[in-house]
Amino acid sequence: MQMLLFPLLLQSAALPTIDELRLSDCIQLANKDASSAIVEGNKWRQENGGWRADICTATGYARNFEFARSLPYFESGAEFASAESDERANLFWLQAGNAAITADKPRDAIRYFDRALAKGALPDTDRADALIDRARAHVDAGQEAQAKTDLFAARRLAPENEMAWLFSATLARRNAELNEAQTFIATSASLAPKDPAIALEAGNIAAAANDLAQAAKQWKLVMELAPTSRQAISAARLLAKIEGESMEQPNTGKPGESEANNGR
Repeated sequence: MQMLLFPLLLQSAALPTIDELRLSDCIQLANKDASSAIVEGNKWRQENGGWRADICTATGYARNFEFARSLPYFESGAEFASAESDERANLFWLQAGNAAITADKPRDAIRYFDRALAKGALPDTDRADALIDRARAHVDAGQEAQAKTDLFAARRLAPENEMAWLFSATLARRNAELNEAQTFIATSASLAPKDPAIALEAGNIAAAANDLAQAAKQWKLVMELAPTSRQAISAARLLAKIEGESMEQPNTGKPGESEANNGR
C-alpha cells in the first residue's frame, strides 16, 4: 500500500491541482479578455470555488479597470489564502492595495499593505516596493509623517530602488524641504538617468528653488527621453509657463507646484 501511495504523493506535489490549473487559466484569460474572466470567476464562485474563484474574479475586474469592484474579491481571496498559509497571500494583499490606490480608497490600501507587510515574509526588494506603495497611500490619506517613515525604511532596505528616492524627493518638495528634495532626486537620477518621471521631478524641484534655467533643462530632457509620454506633456506645459513668465516678469514665480502628481 505504501508503494502505491508514494508515487501518488509525488504526483500531487509535482503537478498542480485542477483548481490551480483553473486559476492559472483564468489569470491568462483576464490578460486577454477581462470580461470573460469576470464571467468565469463569478460562475466558479457559484460552484463554491473558494478563494481561487475570488482571485479569478478580482483579477478580471482589475484588468477591466473596475478597481473598486475588484477590492472585495481580492480581500476575500487574500484572507482565505492567508488562512491556508498559501505563500501567495502576500501577493494578493499587495494587488488589493494597489487596486485600492487606483480606486481612490487610500485607507483601504493602507490596511491591505499592512497585511502584506505584517509577517515579514517578503524579500527586501519586494518589501521596499510595498513600503513605497503604502507611502503613496499615506500621502493620499493625508498622513505624510507615516509616508516619510515608510520611505525612510524603503531607502534603507533597497538603496538601489530609484522610486524610493523619487517619491522621497517629491514629498520633500511638497513640504518645502528643498535641500532634502535635491539630495533625494540627485540619488534617484544617478540610479535611473533616463527615467522621464525623475527628470520631471528634478525640474519641479529646480523650479521650486527658483532655478529656472535648471528647471528648463530638466523639462527639455523629459521631452527628449519620452516625447509622447504624459511626463513630456506636463514638461511642455511647465516649460511654456516659465518661458512666458520670463518674457513678462522673470524669476517671479515657482512653476511646478501644480505638477506634484505627475511624477510616478
